[in-house]
Amino acid sequence: MVTSLRRVGINIISGGAGYILPMALNVVAAPFILKHLGEEAYGLQILANVIIGYFVVADMGLDIPITHRVAEYNAKQDTELLTRFISATLKLYFIIGLTGAVLLIILTDQFIEWLSIPISLNEEAHTVFYLSAIGFFGSIINMWGKAVFNGFHRYDVSNGISIVNNILSIVIGIFTILCGYGLVGFFIVRVVGFLLSSMTYIIMTLKMIRSFSFLPIIDRVIWAALKKQIGYGFSLRLSGMIFARMDQTLISAWVGISAVATYSFPILIASTLSGLIASLSHFAFPMVSSMSATNSKSAIESFFLKITKLIVCVSTLIFIPFIICGDIFLTLWINPIVSSQNQEVLFFLTVAFYINSCLTIGLNAVVVGSGQLKYFTFYGVGRGVCLFIGFLLLVKPFGINGAGYAYISTLLLDFGFTFYTIKSKLNFDLKQVILVGYVKPILIGFVLGFIMLLVKTWITTWTELIGIVTAYWIVYFILGYLIGLVDEKEKILIKSLLKKIMNLW
Repeated sequence: MVTSLRRVGINIISGGAGYILPMALNVVAAPFILKHLGEEAYGLQILANVIIGYFVVADMGLDIPITHRVAEYNAKQDTELLTRFISATLKLYFIIGLTGAVLLIILTDQFIEWLSIPISLNEEAHTVFYLSAIGFFGSIINMWGKAVFNGFHRYDVSNGISIVNNILSIVIGIFTILCGYGLVGFFIVRVVGFLLSSMTYIIMTLKMIRSFSFLPIIDRVIWAALKKQIGYGFSLRLSGMIFARMDQTLISAWVGISAVATYSFPILIASTLSGLIASLSHFAFPMVSSMSATNSKSAIESFFLKITKLIVCVSTLIFIPFIICGDIFLTLWINPIVSSQNQEVLFFLTVAFYINSCLTIGLNAVVVGSGQLKYFTFYGVGRGVCLFIGFLLLVKPFGINGAGYAYISTLLLDFGFTFYTIKSKLNFDLKQVILVGYVKPILIGFVLGFIMLLVKTWITTWTELIGIVTAYWIVYFILGYLIGLVDEKEKILIKSLLKKIMNLW
């Protein structure tokens, strides 16, 4: 238990650091980059990253079964099959990366025309999209490396590489802007970062396996084990490509590229907070994969209760201050004009992402980790379709606010999926999940959130905002401890986490 708690603690800390450090730097750097590049160029680099995200579908969603299989083979200590599996998937990802890069170069002109890129940015757009092709190859290999190390429960490695890559890319990228190289120089740095981190993954992985064989290029045995899950993974990736990023794409086409820059701030806040929570609890997926091979249903249910409570607590701690004081944060971070333009959409996005995080992050880890990828695919694709329909219906008449309305409307599907899955698919005690995982954490957050709302009008500076949020967190921890929100084992984990954090300082 101590070893397990130690590994969980390391994974939580590294997962949080892997998100907090780069994103904190992004928060600081975003106004500077926007100011020096201008709204249109800033919007262009966002769209270039969106295009890379579109092409990620080429990996066929293999990162999910890779993490699942690595965790399973590692738990069974099947070294020979594990080595063969890692070698085969690396070669497969090389093929995918090179093919996608070539296609992206070929389709550059079509993307520029479809996204209504201004003529003044045409030449720059071509260069950036060509660079995106190289960046795509690097990002694909990064996805493979991260999936492998997550399967080994080595989130300290995958998050450590991410931290170094993001921080250096942002810092050096800003330096290139100051030197006058503009958007192209900034994007070159990002691409080089992708390539260097992918090389790091390859070198570290090859040291962990017995050997690497170049032949056969396609391992039929491994392919047979993967192909049953590829259809579902591909469907998830395709729905993510077509649907999840369509808010920014449609805003660009119907509202304008400047609106993409404006909208980028609230969606960055909401998605970053959700991503942070997912990164803190991402260890749950490979852990359930390992448990499903060696443990009973009751052990998995007990773990689900704990991970759900953790996610709801962290979500409530992080999201509630932004739901209440998000407009003040935008005012201080960017400027009052951007805050007034985004106040409504920021509220709806943070509420939607908060509820979605509480409902589905832990549940998805259990569903996929226990091998029910097919079932999860139906939900993932269905949610993507609902979100896409919402964007189509609401973005054009309501602009960026329409995207927020679309995210809120999709919560109906999230509620239905969560309650049906817990009760009917997993056969867990729904009443117990609600009482243990949701009632106390949310009740404390809402009471303290109401108090924060009452004093909101007094907040006018960074010092006051940070002070009130810090007070909210401290009181939340104290109340949670007093009313028994954590059990004895969780107290050991908390003490371990605090000790490690203190050691970092």
